[in-house]
Amino acid sequence: MKLWTIQPIFWYEKLLENGFIYGDVNLSNVDDNFLYAYTWLLQQM
Repeated sequence: MKLWTIQPIFWYEKLLENGFIYGDVNLSNVDDNFLYAYTWLLQQM
């Protein structure tokens, strides 16, 4: 599967270093009303 995304270069460097990248909910601007759903989605991935 190919995934196209636009991210900062440090994300790409982390991908090469670790073999994976992941989102950090603390760095996102998810509204509190959606935090439960966002957390669930992260766990599913």
